[in-house]
Amino acid sequence: MSVLECLNDSDFKIVLKDDRSILTESFPEKSENKVTVVTHNGIFHADEVFAIALISCIHGKLEVVRTRDKKIIDQAKSDPKIFVIDVGMVSDPRMKCFDHHQQSQSGQEESSVSLVFRYLFDNQATDPVLSLVYDRLIREINDWDTGKIGKHINSSPVLLPRIISGYNRADDETQDKQFIKVVNLAREIVRNEFNTSKLLVQGKKIWDRRIRLSESSVILNEFCPFWRQIQAGKKLIPYILQPVTGGWAVMSADSDTYPLPEPEESENIIFFHPAKFYALFNTRSEAHSYLDRFEPGNL
Repeated sequence: MSVLECLNDSDFKIVLKDDRSILTESFPEKSENKVTVVTHNGIFHADEVFAIALISCIHGKLEVVRTRDKKIIDQAKSDPKIFVIDVGMVSDPRMKCFDHHQQSQSGQEESSVSLVFRYLFDNQATDPVLSLVYDRLIREINDWDTGKIGKHINSSPVLLPRIISGYNRADDETQDKQFIKVVNLAREIVRNEFNTSKLLVQGKKIWDRRIRLSESSVILNEFCPFWRQIQAGKKLIPYILQPVTGGWAVMSADSDTYPLPEPEESENIIFFHPAKFYALFNTRSEAHSYLDRFEPGNL
């Protein structure tokens, strides 16, 4: 089964339980389609929000208990059927306890979302899609929560945790409603990130089959939507020619540095973007001829 097939696509629901009902009725009986998660109340953060979103993507319906009551937390920590996230001062996957605040003594620096991710997908650790999801999503949340990117507070990698923080409200009743909203948002982001990472893995295979036209241009025989990201950290090839819906496109990786020239009247062009990064033609040969005009080194 692929990683994406592991994700639960059923209707998602969080049932929040308050402290008083849990204390009087204990934890309810578990069913196959509902999992109980205990986390802290009050202000929520990206690490426990995304940890719970990951669990929901695997298990579907959740019952979430938001509390700092020690009696409730200790009760949950002793039950291996209950996930305890970002609270409890215990990191023990066998008991589904995933708190990281005691880790300073062990030298580890993994937030709750990273611990949960490794627990859920440990048997698929070598999957390239999982590696990308971790690098593109989990790592940035982990770094934010463990203070590794405080010097870059305004950089784009920290934008997502700041968006999650923005959902917090002052009063407890509104806060619980906001928590449900933000976990649903995180769940969609998780599913989208898995899908994007799958497309990136597929795109890398397409990119590896590229045909070199010159030092600065290549042709792809299949559509590769993430060709710019795939080149990250490598020597940039600024121009590509690839099939797209409706024809063949010549595209620039950076229109400021490598702007596409205006098409000539004799060239049978369908569309030319005024930002000079995209030109669409009916056929591959027409697109190739246009590229060859300003890339005379084409083979």
